[in-house]
Amino acid sequence: MKIAVISDTHIGDVCRKAPDALWEMVGHADAVVHLGDFTDEMFARRLRKRNRLYAVSGNGDPYPLRMSFPPARIVRFDGVAVALMHRFAGPWASAVSRAANYGAMGVSVILFGHTHCPEDITIGGVRLLNPGSAGDGRRTGGRYTAGMLEIYRGTVNWELWPLGKEVLV
Repeated sequence: MKIAVISDTHIGDVCRKAPDALWEMVGHADAVVHLGDFTDEMFARRLRKRNRLYAVSGNGDPYPLRMSFPPARIVRFDGVAVALMHRFAGPWASAVSRAANYGAMGVSVILFGHTHCPEDITIGGVRLLNPGSAGDGRRTGGRYTAGMLEIYRGTVNWELWPLGKEVLV
């Protein structure tokens, strides 16, 4: 199963429209995960029309989106428990403890956003993946990124997808 993992699109807030490469990526996936900060309800609806959408809300989302999507959730993809959340922040000791708690619940992968910077780290056997931002490149030199998570028979593969650079006007 291929899952397009998107976060921090900030449509209408920082970014005028989703990069074309994002829609191409969504077309190659079996499902889409959005990790919050859509900031635009129409964009969330467009994603939902294009593919099966699993999403959480972010701190930048307006009230209607916060009511539509939970702040965190656990889903199973091809038998693998995956936690979705916007933030996995906090002091390092807290991150270690939180990862261990999720691991104790059977979660193998935590997908998170918020920082706008791609990450791929493993803590206590739990893999933490951040696709970066698909609409706000202020922390990455203007680069937009997303991730493709592939889960097959319990094996997890992750690939960061470049979506281009923002155009400043």
